[in-house]
Amino acid sequence: MSHHMNEWPTEPMPNGVVGRKCEHGLLHPDPDDLTLKAKKNFALNLQLAEHECDGCCVDLGQHQREEQEIRDQDRERRGG
Repeated sequence: MSHHMNEWPTEPMPNGVVGRKCEHGLLHPDPDDLTLKAKKNFALNLQLAEHECDGCCVDLGQHQREEQEIRDQDRERRGG
């Protein structure tokens, strides 16, 4: 899968998930690895996704889409 963390170096995380190391030295769960694990056990996947986070793993494009959706919903609620 293509995601913005593809080029980050990988390193195993203590919980067994493949981690991607950001420029700040933090390990973020690899989205592809989490997807594979989600197919087996969704609840476990949510647990494995927890990590110390500085926001680097958030896909800015996805974040912007979510913000736009919130703005659209607010506009609909206000009738405009």
